[in-house]
Amino acid sequence: LMTEWRMTRGIEEQTKAFLEGFNSVVPLEWLKYFDERELELMLCGMQEIDVDDWQRNSIYRHYTRNSKQVLWFWQ
Repeated sequence: LMTEWRMTRGIEEQTKAFLEGFNSVVPLEWLKYFDERELELMLCGMQEIDVDDWQRNSIYRHYTRNSKQVLWFWQ
């Protein structure tokens, strides 16, 4: 009984606040569409940055791939 209280009613206010905050980022009804890995990726982002992928997929406005500023950025 004590464990049940601590894990449910004892943290009810905190759980409600967490769910309200979470719902502001990802609507709770969307949870059924994602597994735990997809949710982690949505909330935390990729753990490693693939710079080569960024370079291949970057779109430049008022600059080119060989502009001094762009080359400096990628260094």
